[in-house]
Amino acid sequence: MARPREFDTLDALDRAMELFWTKGYEATSLQDLIDGMTVSKSSFYDTFGSKHDLYVMSLGRYIETVLAGAVARLESDEPGHQAILGVFDRLVRELTTPAGARGCFLDNGAVELALDDAQVRRQVETGRARLTRAFRRAVRRGQADGSIAGHDSRALSRYLMNVRHGLIVTAKTRPRRRSLEATVRLSLGVLDRAAAADSAPAVTVGS
Repeated sequence: MARPREFDTLDALDRAMELFWTKGYEATSLQDLIDGMTVSKSSFYDTFGSKHDLYVMSLGRYIETVLAGAVARLESDEPGHQAILGVFDRLVRELTTPAGARGCFLDNGAVELALDDAQVRRQVETGRARLTRAFRRAVRRGQADGSIAGHDSRALSRYLMNVRHGLIVTAKTRPRRRSLEATVRLSLGVLDRAAAADSAPAVTVGS
Protein backbone atom coordinates (compact mmCIF):
# COMPACT_ATOMS: atom_id res chain seq x y z
CA MET A 1 0.00 0.00 0.00
CA ALA A 2 1.34 3.44 -0.98
CA ARG A 3 2.24 5.70 1.90
CA PRO A 4 -0.18 8.66 2.10
CA ARG A 5 1.23 12.13 1.56
CA GLU A 6 1.91 14.02 4.78
CA PHE A 7 0.95 17.42 3.35
CA ASP A 8 -1.88 19.11 1.46
CA THR A 9 -0.82 19.31 -2.19
CA LEU A 10 -2.87 22.39 -3.02
CA ASP A 11 -1.71 24.20 0.10
CA ALA A 12 1.90 23.42 -0.82
CA LEU A 13 1.25 24.63 -4.36
CA ASP A 14 -0.25 27.86 -3.05
CA ARG A 15 2.85 28.41 -0.92
CA ALA A 16 5.08 27.82 -3.93
CA MET A 17 3.02 30.25 -6.00
CA GLU A 18 3.47 32.94 -3.35
CA LEU A 19 7.23 32.37 -3.27
CA PHE A 20 7.65 32.47 -7.04
CA TRP A 21 5.31 35.46 -7.29
CA THR A 22 7.27 37.41 -4.69
CA LYS A 23 10.85 36.44 -5.56
CA GLY A 24 10.74 35.32 -9.18
CA TYR A 25 11.86 32.03 -10.68
CA GLU A 26 15.62 32.41 -10.61
CA ALA A 27 15.80 33.98 -7.15
CA THR A 28 13.68 31.22 -5.58
CA SER A 29 15.96 28.34 -4.64
CA LEU A 30 14.96 24.72 -4.20
CA GLN A 31 15.65 25.10 -0.49
CA ASP A 32 13.37 28.16 -0.36
CA LEU A 33 10.62 26.01 -1.82
CA ILE A 34 11.18 23.03 0.45
CA ASP A 35 11.22 25.28 3.52
CA GLY A 36 8.31 27.42 2.42
CA MET A 37 6.14 24.49 1.34
CA THR A 38 7.13 22.48 4.45
CA VAL A 39 7.81 19.33 2.44
CA SER A 40 10.76 16.98 2.29
CA LYS A 41 13.01 16.93 -0.75
CA SER A 42 11.81 13.45 -1.70
CA SER A 43 8.17 14.49 -1.41
CA PHE A 44 8.91 17.56 -3.50
CA TYR A 45 10.34 15.52 -6.36
CA ASP A 46 7.72 12.75 -6.07
CA THR A 47 4.82 15.19 -6.16
CA PHE A 48 5.96 18.14 -8.27
CA GLY A 49 8.82 16.81 -10.38
CA SER A 50 11.23 19.71 -10.74
CA LYS A 51 11.44 23.37 -9.83
CA HIS A 52 10.48 24.24 -13.39
CA ASP A 53 7.51 21.88 -13.36
CA LEU A 54 6.37 23.44 -10.10
CA TYR A 55 6.70 26.94 -11.55
CA VAL A 56 4.47 26.02 -14.49
CA MET A 57 1.96 24.45 -12.08
CA SER A 58 2.07 27.62 -9.96
CA LEU A 59 1.20 29.76 -12.97
CA GLY A 60 -1.77 27.48 -13.60
CA ARG A 61 -2.79 27.77 -9.96
CA TYR A 62 -2.63 31.57 -10.24
CA ILE A 63 -4.99 31.44 -13.21
CA GLU A 64 -7.38 29.12 -11.34
CA THR A 65 -7.45 31.18 -8.15
CA VAL A 66 -6.25 34.79 -8.31
CA LEU A 67 -7.21 35.53 -11.91
CA ALA A 68 -10.43 33.55 -11.62
CA GLY A 69 -11.95 36.12 -9.26
CA ALA A 70 -11.79 38.87 -11.89
CA VAL A 71 -12.93 36.53 -14.65
CA ALA A 72 -15.96 35.39 -12.62
CA ARG A 73 -17.09 38.95 -11.98
CA LEU A 74 -16.63 40.02 -15.58
CA GLU A 75 -18.59 36.99 -16.79
CA SER A 76 -21.37 37.27 -14.18
CA ASP A 77 -24.82 38.80 -14.70
CA GLU A 78 -23.63 42.10 -13.22
CA PRO A 79 -24.03 45.06 -15.61
CA GLY A 80 -20.94 45.19 -17.79
CA HIS A 81 -19.81 48.72 -16.97
CA GLN A 82 -20.25 48.10 -13.25
CA ALA A 83 -18.35 44.82 -13.41
CA ILE A 84 -15.40 46.41 -15.19
CA LEU A 85 -15.26 49.28 -12.70
CA GLY A 86 -15.44 46.78 -9.85
CA VAL A 87 -12.56 44.74 -11.21
CA PHE A 88 -10.35 47.81 -11.55
CA ASP A 89 -11.37 49.10 -8.12
CA ARG A 90 -10.30 45.82 -6.56
CA LEU A 91 -7.07 45.83 -8.58
CA VAL A 92 -6.16 49.28 -7.27
CA ARG A 93 -6.88 48.21 -3.70
CA GLU A 94 -4.66 45.15 -4.12
CA LEU A 95 -1.86 47.10 -5.80
CA THR A 96 -1.71 49.58 -2.93
CA THR A 97 -1.22 46.90 -0.26
CA PRO A 98 2.32 46.07 0.91
CA ALA A 99 2.40 43.11 -1.49
CA GLY A 100 1.13 45.14 -4.44
CA ALA A 101 4.56 46.01 -5.81
CA ARG A 102 5.16 42.39 -6.81
CA GLY A 103 2.65 42.92 -9.60
CA CYS A 104 0.95 40.20 -11.62
CA PHE A 105 2.48 36.73 -11.48
CA LEU A 106 1.68 36.12 -15.15
CA ASP A 107 3.30 39.37 -16.22
CA ASN A 108 6.35 38.56 -14.11
CA GLY A 109 6.60 35.16 -15.77
CA ALA A 110 6.27 36.75 -19.20
CA VAL A 111 9.16 39.11 -18.51
CA GLU A 112 11.44 36.60 -16.82
CA LEU A 113 10.94 33.38 -18.79
CA ALA A 114 8.28 33.40 -21.49
CA LEU A 115 10.52 34.53 -24.34
CA ASP A 116 12.61 31.35 -24.21
CA ASP A 117 10.31 28.96 -22.34
CA ALA A 118 7.41 27.52 -24.33
CA GLN A 119 5.63 26.03 -21.31
CA VAL A 120 5.66 29.30 -19.41
CA ARG A 121 4.64 31.19 -22.53
CA ARG A 122 1.61 28.91 -22.99
CA GLN A 123 0.49 29.48 -19.41
CA VAL A 124 0.89 33.24 -19.75
CA GLU A 125 -1.03 33.25 -23.01
CA THR A 126 -3.77 31.07 -21.51
CA GLY A 127 -4.26 33.42 -18.57
CA ARG A 128 -4.22 36.56 -20.66
CA ALA A 129 -6.61 35.11 -23.22
CA ARG A 130 -9.04 34.08 -20.48
CA LEU A 131 -9.08 37.56 -18.95
CA THR A 132 -9.32 39.26 -22.34
CA ARG A 133 -12.38 37.14 -23.23
CA ALA A 134 -13.95 38.01 -19.89
CA PHE A 135 -13.43 41.73 -20.49
CA ARG A 136 -15.00 41.37 -23.92
CA ARG A 137 -18.08 39.66 -22.50
CA ALA A 138 -18.50 42.45 -19.95
CA VAL A 139 -18.08 45.05 -22.69
CA ARG A 140 -20.76 43.36 -24.78
CA ARG A 141 -23.17 43.28 -21.84
CA GLY A 142 -22.53 46.97 -21.26
CA GLN A 143 -23.10 47.75 -24.91
CA ALA A 144 -26.33 45.76 -24.84
CA ASP A 145 -27.69 47.70 -21.84
CA GLY A 146 -26.38 51.04 -23.08
CA SER A 147 -23.87 51.65 -20.27
CA ILE A 148 -20.89 51.27 -22.63
CA ALA A 149 -20.71 53.18 -25.89
CA GLY A 150 -20.63 51.27 -29.14
CA HIS A 151 -17.17 50.38 -30.42
CA ASP A 152 -15.30 47.26 -31.42
CA SER A 153 -15.60 45.01 -28.37
CA ARG A 154 -12.40 43.13 -29.18
CA ALA A 155 -10.40 46.36 -29.38
CA LEU A 156 -11.91 47.59 -26.12
CA SER A 157 -11.10 44.35 -24.31
CA ARG A 158 -7.48 44.57 -25.44
CA TYR A 159 -7.38 48.21 -24.39
CA LEU A 160 -8.62 47.25 -20.92
CA MET A 161 -5.90 44.63 -20.68
CA ASN A 162 -3.33 47.29 -21.52
CA VAL A 163 -4.76 49.62 -18.87
CA ARG A 164 -4.51 46.81 -16.34
CA HIS A 165 -0.91 46.09 -17.31
CA GLY A 166 0.01 49.78 -17.08
CA LEU A 167 -1.44 50.04 -13.58
CA ILE A 168 0.47 46.96 -12.44
CA VAL A 169 3.77 48.29 -13.76
CA THR A 170 3.13 51.72 -12.25
CA ALA A 171 2.33 50.13 -8.87
CA LYS A 172 5.89 48.83 -8.63
CA THR A 173 6.95 52.40 -7.82
CA ARG A 174 4.38 52.45 -4.95
CA PRO A 175 2.31 55.46 -6.03
CA ARG A 176 -0.50 56.82 -3.89
CA ARG A 177 -3.85 55.10 -4.21
CA ARG A 178 -5.61 58.26 -5.36
CA SER A 179 -3.10 58.56 -8.20
CA LEU A 180 -4.00 55.10 -9.49
CA GLU A 181 -7.70 55.81 -9.00
CA ALA A 182 -7.39 58.98 -11.09
CA THR A 183 -5.66 57.02 -13.83
CA VAL A 184 -8.47 54.44 -13.80
CA ARG A 185 -11.16 57.13 -14.03
CA LEU A 186 -9.45 58.77 -16.96
CA SER A 187 -8.63 55.51 -18.73
CA LEU A 188 -12.08 53.98 -18.36
CA GLY A 189 -13.69 57.15 -19.65
CA VAL A 190 -13.10 55.67 -23.10
CA LEU A 191 -15.96 53.28 -22.40
CA ASP A 192 -18.28 56.28 -22.43
CA ARG A 193 -16.54 58.20 -25.21
CA ALA A 194 -15.83 55.31 -27.58
CA ALA A 195 -18.75 56.00 -29.90
CA ALA A 196 -18.00 59.72 -30.06
CA ALA A 197 -14.34 59.01 -30.71
CA ASP A 198 -15.24 57.11 -33.88
CA SER A 199 -16.86 60.19 -35.40
CA ALA A 200 -14.49 62.83 -34.00
CA PRO A 201 -12.15 64.59 -36.46
CA ALA A 202 -8.52 63.50 -36.46
CA VAL A 203 -6.17 65.63 -34.37
CA THR A 204 -2.55 66.07 -35.35
CA VAL A 205 -0.18 66.04 -32.41
CA GLY A 206 1.60 69.37 -32.10
CA SER A 207 -0.89 71.29 -34.18
